Amino acid sequence: MRSLVALLATLALACCLAPPRVAAAPAAAASANGFSGDFALLEQGSGTVVARVVARFAEPTVKRLVPGTLDIYWTSAVTTDPYWGTGAPFVAHESHGQILRAAFWGAGTAHRLSSVQGWICDHTWPQAASCHGFQMAFGTNSDGTPRKVSAFGEYGWCCDGRWYDVGAGTFSLTVATDTRGFPWGRRPAPEDRGPGPLIGPSGVLSAQARQTSAGDGFVGAFDLLASDSTHRRVGRVTARLAGPDSAHLAAGSIDITWTGSPRSTGSTWPPAKAKESHGRVLRAAYSHDPDGSVRARVEGVMCDYLGPQSGSCHGFTAELVAAADPKKADEVRFGTANACCKGPRYVAGKGTFRLTDAASAAPTGERHVGASYMTFWGIEPEGTPGLWSHPRSDTPRLGTYDSADPEIGERHIATAREHGIDLFLLDFGWITPGSDIDRAARDGLLRASNVDRIDLALLYFPDPVVSPTWGEGPARFRSDFAYMAAAYFSHPSYLRIDGRPVLVFNGLTAYWEALGVAQTNALFAEVKKKYDLYLVAGLHPDADPANLVGSPFDALMLWGNMWGSLGDDPDLTYTYAQYSTAYRGYWTRWHDLAVASGRQFVPSIYPGFDNALAVAAFGQAHTVIGRDLAEFTSLTRFARQMATDPLAMTLVFSWNDFSEGHAIEPSTGTGETYVDAVAAAFAE
Repeated sequence: MRSLVALLATLALACCLAPPRVAAAPAAAASANGFSGDFALLEQGSGTVVARVVARFAEPTVKRLVPGTLDIYWTSAVTTDPYWGTGAPFVAHESHGQILRAAFWGAGTAHRLSSVQGWICDHTWPQAASCHGFQMAFGTNSDGTPRKVSAFGEYGWCCDGRWYDVGAGTFSLTVATDTRGFPWGRRPAPEDRGPGPLIGPSGVLSAQARQTSAGDGFVGAFDLLASDSTHRRVGRVTARLAGPDSAHLAAGSIDITWTGSPRSTGSTWPPAKAKESHGRVLRAAYSHDPDGSVRARVEGVMCDYLGPQSGSCHGFTAELVAAADPKKADEVRFGTANACCKGPRYVAGKGTFRLTDAASAAPTGERHVGASYMTFWGIEPEGTPGLWSHPRSDTPRLGTYDSADPEIGERHIATAREHGIDLFLLDFGWITPGSDIDRAARDGLLRASNVDRIDLALLYFPDPVVSPTWGEGPARFRSDFAYMAAAYFSHPSYLRIDGRPVLVFNGLTAYWEALGVAQTNALFAEVKKKYDLYLVAGLHPDADPANLVGSPFDALMLWGNMWGSLGDDPDLTYTYAQYSTAYRGYWTRWHDLAVASGRQFVPSIYPGFDNALAVAAFGQAHTVIGRDLAEFTSLTRFARQMATDPLAMTLVFSWNDFSEGHAIEPSTGTGETYVDAVAAAFAE
């Protein structure tokens, strides 16, 4: 009861303070309890639009067990977790709720309130979502206007999360009678709490998760029959699946109406008294069997409805198999979360059962040729003219572009793939959680329509952790990795080696100096285990190999101390031949050390260097390594020989860092000569 009193008090106060920006909509006929809305969600105080909410629900009845639907489309302006009210960055693009219960009260008053409870899935990328219980409240102002506050809370306990104002759109709340039995009065039992977080490609789908494309999908409305000799009808299935892809993050839905007692299926699922089951599909993978059958494997959250205001949710997997032989029946199998599919086998009866598997355009080669990718272009910090106005070595052939534009990402991906580059590294350091550069990465490159054609990985800089002047230590390290796991590792195009997300980091020497070798190893071992990572360690050429004994790193890469490794030159100006000669020797030495210790070796190449922007922005010394296309081509071919199997990774720094003179993106100054050189070096 305390939660209800707090909810009523907070709603009353917040509702009275909410500014009425539009006239009230005409009141709906008071014949039933219900809500219908399609409106903007606003931050209180600033009025910033953080989402669009589309909801339609009513108090459930015996004839209509499912109260309704709730869909939220978030903007990039979200800065606070809406469910808990914390300042942790919230990275979901869409949230889709499965409503189990709906309550209404305030009948006969202008101050009407409603609350829904159930499970909501936050979709970050295609094939990446997390699900959890939620409760959300809606209400009208004391004068009856619909400029109301919407509030979030955890499942069964509303509402300790964020409160928002309602902006432009429709908002209609009807309360004919107060809902009986509300508040529901208990927190959910453990078995009611669903599958917990489902983030990134799971073990169930990892082998197939990158195989989806725009043409994949399933449409079905058919009788569900027992597979035994009786072929008794146990339910009716309606399902629709698509992709998912960057334009449609939610993979689809599966709805089942059970006939008779589900216990007759011989399975512990569904519950014996279940009348309906409704599944939100989070991930889908499609494949062909050797006999020509087409198979879809799906994973998500299933909610079983036993009666009005009575239901529970759990994780599930399912397989839909369209038989190639028209004489054979199409099949359906179910399983628990992360275990497909050991449940009973069903066959599809009368109705529609249409499954399509389109060919994938995802990269399939074993070699990884990567380039670091900057997302700060077009970002204009307050009071400055933007980075394009700063000194730079060249101008991209595309012109001065905005990194947050997914069409730019599409064009970059197309050009890279045409020239044999199949990996983009995003610099996490320039990128910080929730920053403009972070949002540009997530809204631009990571949402490009052809992002499935390239792999993505993060390059992690040490400065936020161990900088002598502004590093925040291990706590920042851990929080960064938690954010990277949710916002980046979960992306379906994120590079994985044996199913493990690849994290490239530089400045290992800086960690050793700040934290010591033992603590550095322990810190990286901790995140490696927690997120099941494949770690590529970036070293200075003069690092002590003894420090690597017993370390958790899977591969070694040379990074940093570049010009310091080229000899003493007072004016810090070097020829590319000096750089090439020095690094052939360094690569050979560290390649042999990596192999001897059972690790992979990753060569990294600069096409040149000129830190003109760094001099202006960071007070660094102006260093130049002159470009030489012939020498770069030769060094790139040598790098290919140094990359060890099975990782076979070579990295070029960079794709588009024109601020430090080492971009290879086609430009007005160099044309396509450098991407052509990479393509020639790695041609079969």
